[in-house]
Amino acid sequence: MKRLLITALLVVGLMNWNTDTIFAEEKIDAIGTQIILEVANPNILVNGEEKLLDPSTGAAPISYKGTTFLPVKNLVELLGGSLEYSKLAKRYQIQLDGKTVQLRVDSKQAIVDGQVRMLSIAPVNIQGTLLVPLRVLTDHLDVKMKWDKVQQRAILYHGSMGERWYEDNYTSKVSNKYGRYTDQSIGYKVNYPLSWGDPLVIQKNDETVETIFYESPFVKISSYSDHMLSSYSENEGLKLEETYEQYLDRHGFLDGEIKEKRTFVDKAYDIFINDGENSYIYLVIFKEDEVGVFCIRLNRNMTSEDYKATKEWGNLLNNTFKADSAVG
Repeated sequence: MKRLLITALLVVGLMNWNTDTIFAEEKIDAIGTQIILEVANPNILVNGEEKLLDPSTGAAPISYKGTTFLPVKNLVELLGGSLEYSKLAKRYQIQLDGKTVQLRVDSKQAIVDGQVRMLSIAPVNIQGTLLVPLRVLTDHLDVKMKWDKVQQRAILYHGSMGERWYEDNYTSKVSNKYGRYTDQSIGYKVNYPLSWGDPLVIQKNDETVETIFYESPFVKISSYSDHMLSSYSENEGLKLEETYEQYLDRHGFLDGEIKEKRTFVDKAYDIFINDGENSYIYLVIFKEDEVGVFCIRLNRNMTSEDYKATKEWGNLLNNTFKADSAVG
């Protein structure tokens, strides 16, 4: 517990960030569908909601011959398409937004919108479940993907009216050890260890966004736009004529130890809350009626690896964090 408190104070002390203007992301009526999946994990996130990838079998994505294969039926339906099988032709047909891909098990030949195309590896059938190479969706259908090699994780996007910042290259490599993450929901840049994998940006149905930088059973390092977008939701950001203190009270932040910070924004607070099992370190930033919240959750059972991660994150915040004066 002593080490946990030392880590908490260390991280709070390092949160002396140079903070410029922060703006909320513009609202887009149709955010489309984001699906996050991992190799060997039967659970997926669909716009932030956890579901089984294949409810009928509990099948998970697999890695086979260097290729990621997916049980595709439910996935295609979640994206708004369909999968049908013709016993006569012994062929599967995927349809999505007017595009058609026809496939046969153990055959590299595919028919895409009536044209013959060759796949790098053939679909397979395992215990009655069709598994299709992930690239079939991204190469032949309008599905975008960001692949995280470290976490063996794919983030799929489909159907939005316009490209969101987290559908593109929001990460870049700055050295052999670190990458740089650019967040346009509340407008900032910060470096992260490449060994953690890319920051995971989770799009939710209520149009809020959560970014997870590091997560273990005992520690979670994240930032949120859940408290942003006050123009679009009466529960987000500052309410009309609400004071900063009233906002903090509404979200339970006044239950902790609060220290006001001097920054270039209207107000900023370091907040430390301990519930006996976990400690929470928040940085809450106010700019006009917008609010940005950053959180580190630490459990008393954190490992030495977790301790090392929180210490490194504090150093990165202190040395590489930069808020943008404009977003978008």
